[in-house]
Order: sequence, then C-alpha cells, then structure tokens
Amino acid sequence: ILADDMGLGKTIQTLWIICNDNFDSFNLVVCPLSVLEHWKDKIKLFSEILPFTYYGKDRGTYFHNWKNRAAAGNGKPRICITTYDTLVSDRKNGFLSVSQTKWHRIILDEGHRIRNTKTKTFKTLELFDATHKWILSGTPVLNRMEDYLVLMQWLGLYTKEQANSYKRKLP
Repeated sequence: ILADDMGLGKTIQTLWIICNDNFDSFNLVVCPLSVLEHWKDKIKLFSEILPFTYYGKDRGTYFHNWKNRAAAGNGKPRICITTYDTLVSDRKNGFLSVSQTKWHRIILDEGHRIRNTKTKTFKTLELFDATHKWILSGTPVLNRMEDYLVLMQWLGLYTKEQANSYKRKLP
C-alpha cells in the first residue's frame, strides 16, 4: 500500500518500478475514469511504454489483439489501464478476458474504493490473479479497522476467514 497525499508522485514512483522490470511483464492499472488520462499521459511522458487503454465499445477485441502482440515479447513491461466501472460491467456481462489474464502486477489507484467486501467492485477484483498486488491512495484508507482488513485481504495478506476472525475481535 502506497498511501500518500495527492500530488506527491505515487504514479511516477509506480512507473519507475514497472519500467525497471527487465522482462515481459503484464501490468494492470485500475483507476477511476477521472484519472485514466493522467495515467496515460504520465506513462508516455516518463517511459517508452505505449499503454493500452481497456475502455470503450470494442475493448474486448482490442484487448485480445494487444495481448497477442504483447505475448510475442520484446523484453519490456506492458501496461493496460482500465477503470473500476469497466471491470464491474465486464463481469456483469460475462466478459472475463481481463480477469482471466495472469498479471504480473495489478495496481489499484484510489484503492480505498475496495474497502467493502460486499461491493461489486471488490467482488470483481477478487477474481483477478497477479504475482504482485498494489494499492495506491491519496485518500485516507482507514475510517474503521475493517476497511484496513479488507485491503489486506485483497492484497492476499489475510484470507477471508482470517480477516473475519479479526473483525469479530474488534470493539
């Protein structure tokens, strides 16, 4: 979890780490629509990576084409950017290509949005598999201890049962 005030460089720090992968890595950035262009602009400004935006009408077709081309490999990381709402919509409509991809890294920007396990957003993101999961937030992530436990659960640091056990012990 990288939780810092807004404007202090969480995006750039994240990109620096991704750009230093010396292998073909598939990275998924999930963010609110309001910062989608920000991610695209920063990736283009600070890296040689051409980001793929998974958003819009024909996104499924474009994703398959991007993934197939990227699978050919050139020893560089790949970044796919999408929104929380896009993934929830895909799940609702049975489009599971993105969630069935084995990602090297999934980055949730404004990740405090998943702090409730009963939401469609959390349930959708729970389907995703990645070697590394990161949460970025410029907003306080902790209003209640349960919020923090949910983030830890998504990161894979606690199982659902462990998180529920801790919740029962809270005052």
